[in-house]
Amino acid sequence: MSTLTSIASTFVGNGSFTDMGDRYPARDKNQQSSIDGLYVVGDIAGTPDIAAAIHSGHELARHLASASRPDVGPADCEILIIGGGPAGVTVATELQKSGISYVLLERKRLFNSIASLGDSRKLYLAETGPSAARGDLPFRNCTVAECISKWDQYLQNRSLNVKLGETVSTVNKRDLFEVRTDQRTYLAHRVVVAIGKLTFLGKLNPVSEQNPRVRYILADADKQFAGKRLLVIASDACSLGFETACKLAAANDVTLVCEESHEHTGETEIDCACVGVMTTGTIKFLPSTKVASIQDDAVNLESPEGPKRLSFDHILPMTRFEREVPVETLKAFGLKYENRWNLARLWTFIPILIAVATFYTVLKLWGWNYRWLGLYAGDFYPILYSVLVVAFGFKAMHKYAFVYNDKAQIKRYLSMMFFQVVFFTVLPLFVIRSGGAWGLAYVWPLSVRPGNWTDWAQTKEFYLAWVLFITFVPLPLIVWLRGKSYCSWACGCGALAETVGDRWRQFSPKGKPNTAREKQIVYVTGFAIAATVLVATGIDHLGAGIRISTLYSYTVDLALIAILPIAFYPFFGGKIWCRYWCPAVGLMNLFHRIKPKAIPTFGIASRKERCIACGMCDRFCEIGVPVKSFALKGRSFDLSNSSCISCGICISVCPTRVLSFSTVVPLTIAPSNE
Repeated sequence: MSTLTSIASTFVGNGSFTDMGDRYPARDKNQQSSIDGLYVVGDIAGTPDIAAAIHSGHELARHLASASRPDVGPADCEILIIGGGPAGVTVATELQKSGISYVLLERKRLFNSIASLGDSRKLYLAETGPSAARGDLPFRNCTVAECISKWDQYLQNRSLNVKLGETVSTVNKRDLFEVRTDQRTYLAHRVVVAIGKLTFLGKLNPVSEQNPRVRYILADADKQFAGKRLLVIASDACSLGFETACKLAAANDVTLVCEESHEHTGETEIDCACVGVMTTGTIKFLPSTKVASIQDDAVNLESPEGPKRLSFDHILPMTRFEREVPVETLKAFGLKYENRWNLARLWTFIPILIAVATFYTVLKLWGWNYRWLGLYAGDFYPILYSVLVVAFGFKAMHKYAFVYNDKAQIKRYLSMMFFQVVFFTVLPLFVIRSGGAWGLAYVWPLSVRPGNWTDWAQTKEFYLAWVLFITFVPLPLIVWLRGKSYCSWACGCGALAETVGDRWRQFSPKGKPNTAREKQIVYVTGFAIAATVLVATGIDHLGAGIRISTLYSYTVDLALIAILPIAFYPFFGGKIWCRYWCPAVGLMNLFHRIKPKAIPTFGIASRKERCIACGMCDRFCEIGVPVKSFALKGRSFDLSNSSCISCGICISVCPTRVLSFSTVVPLTIAPSNE
């Protein structure tokens, strides 16, 4: 029974192979959900930055104004909007200008999610998305307080039809939409869901959750306490803790604990907000201090000076700022999600798997038995492969250059297309006309494999020597200087995943359990090394008619390189092979382990003050690196603490340009997925 449970947990539930992190509602090009007449816009639709949310709200309002209106009887309003963030408010203001009746429901206050970030938090105009966002709601680089103030001024004379303090419980559609709140029921012709992600503070530990003195308060904490002994637990990853402590100090006895050795320089917006109060001594500041345990009315601390015990009235933990899609709320609305595994999706997956398996099996068994137009039938495969890489490569280039405004990706895609067309098609098929030429740019064991070692050793001595040379001389240098960039700049296997598979990259498995499953690559690499050595030394028989080379050929070459990765593209992203089974990647991991200390480490650095915790970096990372965890702490990642392949997609999709390539010494701090 435990074995069956273990197998099930591998494929079903949180941390399983089908866990792709935050799932967003499925929508069409007009932002309509799976329910006809119900639209999804803003943060909950995967539009994390403010300018893009305003733009999408404006575009949706234009569509709603021009679309035909259903004639299904009288209603309380033509359109009901759920959520009072930038997107929802923009939809309301645009509908008001068009003379279309609407009601805007907000359970707290307008722009509550943004206000909860803290008054001093800096908001940045996104560098991705449309260059000229439409919509009248003003926005530029500013603090949260400045932004909210401008929006309040903008709305003063507009008299929006807003209902505050109402929580929506269900949305049902019959002829009309029936929207129930905790106060009444509304009837509407169409519905716009513009709610934000759930915003909350990371928990301390299960034991402390039972203590009523531990309070998690995102905003307005200074209005809830007076004359109290308060312990604020903050970190550099959550600037709200510093700001809250400073506000509370005016009317309370405040002690601020920070695990990091934080130094206030006044260089960042949060330092500017805190430095004045911190230097006056009105706050007891304990840097490099950890909370060891919490009792009824006291807390035990571990500090550089030794253990400390403090009495308190309340503890306010503000160490981590988290945001996630409110899945349960959207389920109550009846919305379908992208990449949602159900019976229908399973019956889509199985035929695709069978079709891909049949294609590659036929290609392997009979592809070089028949000739046509002077080529073997199998030779047409790399031609088709190149056509797909080039066609979808240009499509991806257009997206990252003009949608995400990151023209650096053009060089990477041109590099992949160049290697695929020149080294993996033109040279071996039409110029050199030798199968050995595949190894001009493919490293072992992608080219010289146990399954074809005998042919190589007998007929292709130069190419054999060349492949071994580039594998053990240039490849280690590339790994030491540029990480696994070979995977995302030159490798033909990765080229198809980065081009054809680009549209599904957000479906890659996420979370610690899936990162732990990357150890599979160690076993495949070990098999490749052992099989290559044995076959090369003339030991190819395992007994019972089974050969090592044949076993490798059908398990790694056919199943793990070809069938599973291609069939998995639409369901698990394009880098399944590279992440879990590619022995060349396993070899690169070994090269990184022996990197000379004198060589600076190449990785990706982050600026935590710009991070808005939108999660787009995690969402589009095909290797499952917890990028957001690093970014929120302002830490870097490389091959010493991640499986990064240096593709730079996380840099491209980040709306506020938190991330950048960097060469530093060293990058060794591991992330936290708590």
